[in-house]
Amino acid sequence: MAETPHETFEEFLAKNPDLSSRELMGTWYSDARLASKGAREGFLLPDRYRD
Repeated sequence: MAETPHETFEEFLAKNPDLSSRELMGTWYSDARLASKGAREGFLLPDRYRD
């Protein structure tokens, strides 16, 4: 972040679209966990990891 500062969070996401992709989330979370009530209400720890 120090090397590539951004004025806003929206600018940051625009320059790093992979961070909001479903594929990235699928690396760490199962579909069931992402669709759970807990995921809608707060933070859940990841339940998987793929190499």
